[in-house]
Amino acid sequence: MNLDPILSAIGECGRHLAGIGASEGAAGNISVLLPAAAVASQQLIDESVAPTPIECPNLAGRAILVTGSGTRLREIHLDPYANLAYVEILPGLTPAEIHAVCTEKGLQPTWFV
Repeated sequence: MNLDPILSAIGECGRHLAGIGASEGAAGNISVLLPAAAVASQQLIDESVAPTPIECPNLAGRAILVTGSGTRLREIHLDPYANLAYVEILPGLTPAEIHAVCTEKGLQPTWFV
């Protein structure tokens, strides 16, 4: 599955929310649960693994696109790969582990920090 249309929609949503004044200052967290068939792009390169803050057995094996810590919702449309992380919830672990893949070295999904 090509993630580019989803990345584009997230970017447009962020641009629109900023345009109508619905996000202020450093506001900018958004996440999207992906269809089961979604896979990370080759453009996503910096990998890390962390435990989930809570158990989430219903999400095991699924993936989420989530904003990176310190990113701005209004800037996602400029470069989605620099502002979003692809996060897989690994199955079979309690608590689960998250496999995050980002393009920018050091970019962490919002809840990792």
